[in-house]
Amino acid sequence: MDDCLREVTQTSAGYFKEHFDDLVASAFLMDAYPPQMHGFSPTVVFAALYEKRCLSIWDNEFKGHIAGVSSRFVHHFAHLSGVKTSAAIRKETLYRLYRRWGGLRSTTTCLVCLCRPPEHMLPCKHAICDTCVVIFGKPSRLGEYHFEIAQCPICKERSDLTVRQLPPTKPPVILSLDGGGVRGLIQLGLLRALESRIGIPIASLPDLCIGTSVGALSAIDIFLNQSSVTQCFNAFPDLARNIFRRSSEIPIPRCIRWFASAFNLTTDGFYDSEGLSKILKAAVIPSRRMFDVATANPTGCRIAIVASRTSD
Repeated sequence: MDDCLREVTQTSAGYFKEHFDDLVASAFLMDAYPPQMHGFSPTVVFAALYEKRCLSIWDNEFKGHIAGVSSRFVHHFAHLSGVKTSAAIRKETLYRLYRRWGGLRSTTTCLVCLCRPPEHMLPCKHAICDTCVVIFGKPSRLGEYHFEIAQCPICKERSDLTVRQLPPTKPPVILSLDGGGVRGLIQLGLLRALESRIGIPIASLPDLCIGTSVGALSAIDIFLNQSSVTQCFNAFPDLARNIFRRSSEIPIPRCIRWFASAFNLTTDGFYDSEGLSKILKAAVIPSRRMFDVATANPTGCRIAIVASRTSD
């Protein structure tokens, strides 16, 4: 929460003090009073949980906000009821402030709760964390621990995002797709056989997929572009012809074949890296950013891709 409060302090400079106090106070309220929480005195709760934190984070200019945040915290608490939850108050506050702070966005702080970094980007470009997905989303029919976000909690713009959450008692599943040139076809064959055996798409299983070189290309196709494993397997031979071309046409006699490895290190590898670079750029559309709206649905799998040259 500390880093999030620091960022929102910097990005909200210049806005009205009352609006800033409301933004922070309603976030604290949602954090302190989840559903069925005992109604402890808001003055005591604020002093115990948030006052010292704010004093340690904010400089002298913002320390004057603490009294205002505390006052708004108590004010919002008075409106809590069995019907009006802290999340509902937070949503009302966010929408009211959005009409004045329309340009406030962040990819490092979830502006819905101000407590955690965001994990998912909504079509309106507001980012949201996993916890807020559960709070403001609804269970999906796609399966257990699937949540649908039909509306952005900040601007109320329509969204059709479905998020697959990691169950609290389940360790994450990690899929590693190695490089290795044309041998990338072997791992695609293994994935295809595994998919056929278990009867469900491979893309629905991992919580994290890491791909290297041609493994990165497979990860992009399967998890970002929603290609099936069979489609990737069938397309691989044509891709391999474009990627794995010799980086040098200088002939090397058979009698000194052992020298080839050392020679290729000085010429940045056995194959031309430009081919792989072009294919990777074509697979990831130019408009895609590192933190962007997911095309795969439901989201839930994080993806990391790695490709390097010997010169790196």
